[in-house]
Amino acid sequence: MLALEVSALKATLFAALTVTALVAMPKHHSHVHHLVLHAQSNPHNLYLSYFEDGPIRVNIDPDHLKPLRWEMTAEVSDGCRWHAIETLTPSGPHRFAYSYIDEKLSCSPHPLETEPTPRTGWVDIQ
Repeated sequence: MLALEVSALKATLFAALTVTALVAMPKHHSHVHHLVLHAQSNPHNLYLSYFEDGPIRVNIDPDHLKPLRWEMTAEVSDGCRWHAIETLTPSGPHRFAYSYIDEKLSCSPHPLETEPTPRTGWVDIQ
């Protein structure tokens, strides 16, 4: 009988601590928001960007922003394989600082002459 009482007491304490921990946890409200990129772009350059078709939808909590990093690798029409990294760093209320870098990984025997196209800007959260 004593073993049953101790187990029941442990279970009750565990349940109480679990409920207390859940109530005390900070609540972050993530919702889908539009991220709008503001960066100079040359119409003759190709960017391996998630923003290629305009604003993107992302599930984030704008009151508790964390850095975001996206990478993309692709074969491009210049005959080379490129790797790009987009980095978003929280920079204020509802805003990220934006940076983009890319590099050639490999090329076919006779590629077109192309150069990396780094750029910077900011991203608004709507």
